[in-house]
Amino acid sequence: MRNDFTKTVDKLLEGLSFQPIPVFSILWPIGGHVLSEPDERDIANCLSRIKARIVGGLNMLSTNERSYRKKPEIFLRDMDEIVESEANSILQQTLRTSHRAALFAFGPMSALVGLGACLGNKCEITPMLRYRDGSCWIWPQELKVEKPYDIKLNADELAETDEVILCIGMTNYTESMKLQAEQLNLPIIEVLAKNMGNAAIPHPDNGHELRSDLHLLLQSLYDEHKIKTVHLLICASNAVCIFVGQAFDLYQPDLLVYDFAGDNMEIRLKITTEKGIIKLNPPYSN
Repeated sequence: MRNDFTKTVDKLLEGLSFQPIPVFSILWPIGGHVLSEPDERDIANCLSRIKARIVGGLNMLSTNERSYRKKPEIFLRDMDEIVESEANSILQQTLRTSHRAALFAFGPMSALVGLGACLGNKCEITPMLRYRDGSCWIWPQELKVEKPYDIKLNADELAETDEVILCIGMTNYTESMKLQAEQLNLPIIEVLAKNMGNAAIPHPDNGHELRSDLHLLLQSLYDEHKIKTVHLLICASNAVCIFVGQAFDLYQPDLLVYDFAGDNMEIRLKITTEKGIIKLNPPYSN
């Protein structure tokens, strides 16, 4: 009993030593379904993985707006503006914390990729995992694990094209992704989890690792292989989608972000740079 008490006290003292940071939530409904905000326990457990604690209360920026639930097509139509607005709000509110914050975000994968791109990789805004197996917000591993994914590409195939497909399969590598890649008929780069599932990336440091690897990959495609456009086919958790978006930067190929539409995939978002600023655009804009 004394040992248990000592461990509890040690954990409490350790928590008090963590850096206080703001915490945000963005919940966009998917197919009319809603998701609950993280509770105090969820927040504390997630933030412990990055040795941080919440300052103030949870900043709820979007909470399953009724208009998006009743008419999902409104969200899809205005996705670029909605996502940019929420990202700008976070960046403005984290000026005093050097853009260090935690983010509990859930919604369509394409929107989350766009959100990550708008937040960028120069900040320390860490997305948190909605752990499907436990129906809660938590990172299942307390410590970073050995790299849990492989990157496969054939550089020789990139010599005579300025477009490629980037398939990121973390929760699954679906038949619709493979079919879409086949229809595009372009060289394919695969980033696949060694153990697919919602927790394929089980710790935020592994997410940062993935972000860094993808950033280097996109930079190499642009600088060395003169690739202008990347078709992104992704099936991943909410947190991984944001990490993937954060890999996007200036002087990289444009990203066409696909999402699932029934048994098929459709372009939902175009991520580009304009005058040194990352911009989201409707899929078929110039």
